[in-house]
Amino acid sequence: MSKKVVLGVLCGGALCFVTGFSTGYVAGIVHPPQALAVKAFQQPYSAQLYGAPAAALPPPQPMPSAPPVQPSYAPSPAPIKASALSNPEIGRKVMTEVAKLHGVLIGADGKKVDESQVVTIFFDPRCPFCHSLFRTISGKIPVKWVPIPVLAGTDAGISSSAFILSAKGEAEASRAIETAFSYVGEGSVAHTPDDTQKWLAGINPTEQQKKDLQESVSAFVAIHKAPGSDPTFGVPSVLVPMADGSVTMHDGYNPGDEDKIIADYRRGR
Repeated sequence: MSKKVVLGVLCGGALCFVTGFSTGYVAGIVHPPQALAVKAFQQPYSAQLYGAPAAALPPPQPMPSAPPVQPSYAPSPAPIKASALSNPEIGRKVMTEVAKLHGVLIGADGKKVDESQVVTIFFDPRCPFCHSLFRTISGKIPVKWVPIPVLAGTDAGISSSAFILSAKGEAEASRAIETAFSYVGEGSVAHTPDDTQKWLAGINPTEQQKKDLQESVSAFVAIHKAPGSDPTFGVPSVLVPMADGSVTMHDGYNPGDEDKIIADYRRGR
């Protein structure tokens, strides 16, 4: 299974996915970005949050004839393909909306491209798996990198994401992403904690940037609540528009997954 930073999310159903990203759901993220004003459940994650306490459950009944439970996802490096996204009509509509999200485009060599037809990767600048994927796939195919501050440390997530969104051009965007990972990425030893705090203090996210980040978080949640999606989704999360209009979705990262993503993108093109 691909490695990913897992998020616990509650959503009001699949209606938000079919009808759009702006209405129809309430997102409860493990570390809700409060400064973005995302309506979220504030209690910390626990296993009981998503079901009745163990003591309230009836004793287990033996089921000798029951078949073994099969995982609902394909093991890495095969993609997790949500059934709704496999519908070309829905896939095209989703990617049209995703193209409106604010991110940075890398790998297009300065050419004007239809952002609904490039790979989109949702990532958090604190996520080490996101960093690994960035280093292995960046520049090989056109990718729109959409930062979403969904992990612990809300202020750091918002500031580092806003820093990335402020970049102009591919070269500057690539440097901005690497800079953010070097300062706030989990496990990074490139800077001291004091240096990191000074760097973050020098970033002043605008209200528009906060709004843009909120829209990206909301879209990320809505897409992952589509029928057939992996309920334990996290970052990095990759959307690959196929030539027929359908979309494949890869969650997490293991070494070599970039080859599968690139192959999916190039198929039929």
